[in-house]
Amino acid sequence: MLPLKSLRCISTKRTVQTAFYATTASASSSAAPQLSKTTTTNVGPSACPKDTVMPGLAWLKGQAPVVALADEEYPAWLWTILEPRKFTEEEMKPGGTGYKAKLRKERRAKIRLDNFMKTQ
Repeated sequence: MLPLKSLRCISTKRTVQTAFYATTASASSSAAPQLSKTTTTNVGPSACPKDTVMPGLAWLKGQAPVVALADEEYPAWLWTILEPRKFTEEEMKPGGTGYKAKLRKERRAKIRLDNFMKTQ
């Protein structure tokens, strides 16, 4: 199994947009580049193509470089990690795990707001 650090290459978006900028000679050097063309390519769930070397993921000294596998070689559950968990009706009742998660989220938001207001 691959180390979890290799999840850096996973993208939540299913497409990659590439923008090409045209450079124009103008009197003003501070002018922003103009967008000339944008292409969209469907690359699948992973942002790394197969056999992409991922530096910095080797755990052992002298280990072979870690390379990305094809999307089909990873387990199916890997692509659902970034999706938020959906709680059932039973879990959202008071005392359930979904209810507790909702309370925790609200508490954290209140703490952040209180801390922000202290700085004003």
